[in-house]
Amino acid sequence: MRLRTGLWIVVGVMATGLLFLLAQSVIFSDETALLSKQDAENRLAEQVDGEMTFKSESSNDFIFEITREQGVYHATVSREDGAIIDLTREATIENDEEITNQSNQESQDSNQTEQNNGQNSSDSSNDQGSTQNDENNPDNEKENETETEDEPTRLSTDEVTNQINQEFEGEITSIELDDESDIYMLVIEHELTQTQLEVDALSGEIIARETEDTTPELAVTEEEATTIALEQVQGDGEVANVQLQEIEGIIYYIVTINATEEEQAIVEINGFSGDVETVTWTERNDTSSEEKENENNQNEEEESD
Repeated sequence: MRLRTGLWIVVGVMATGLLFLLAQSVIFSDETALLSKQDAENRLAEQVDGEMTFKSESSNDFIFEITREQGVYHATVSREDGAIIDLTREATIENDEEITNQSNQESQDSNQTEQNNGQNSSDSSNDQGSTQNDENNPDNEKENETETEDEPTRLSTDEVTNQINQEFEGEITSIELDDESDIYMLVIEHELTQTQLEVDALSGEIIARETEDTTPELAVTEEEATTIALEQVQGDGEVANVQLQEIEGIIYYIVTINATEEEQAIVEINGFSGDVETVTWTERNDTSSEEKENENNQNEEEESD
């Protein structure tokens, strides 16, 4: 009887040890399932082009800095599955350089003005006698008045900025004056476009305008975004419209689907990771996407005129 009891005790101890080893195996396997820093960087490089720089890490994610032609981005990557949690543009390289050049130019102009003021002060004391004689001569007074009236006045930077803000939507990221030609050159950033303007510094007239698309290269195509959006309504419905929109430095596909005769779904999809951010159900609008596009184009033409 004691022998059997001893055997049961031995068997119980062995079973307990085996369960302990299995539990440890499961725990360690879960820990090793997390991505390494190199794996996370490789996953990020597959979705976003640019020069990668590791910044920091936590128990849940890695943070990288990406330098692209459009600017510098900060990307947060999940340690669990390598998904892009956040991608935000921190700076625009081109514009930062232009603003720095503008500040240097303004500093040089300020020093030159101080030198000229000092020279003018010295010259004014020497020419005081001749100036008094000229003031006593009526013919000289008329000639001076004519020269003052004919001399054109250059618009200030603030005046040009206020004028352009009233005519264009977006943010003026650069403004520079060409002294030789009396032309202001401006850069306006608005959503996914960049507009370059040349403005006459004397009259304020816009003499040149060029707008270009600044949409970065996306990891998700429009066709893939459409497929993802249809999956949110179980594949039923008709795609009415697909648009790109930039929100806090991240590009999203906004896909509108006519799900039923009464309802439509608006699906917001991350253009870099393909993740569905939101699905909004609204009453169906019978206006077709082509009519909306034509209406928007007509409004833009009226604003430009």
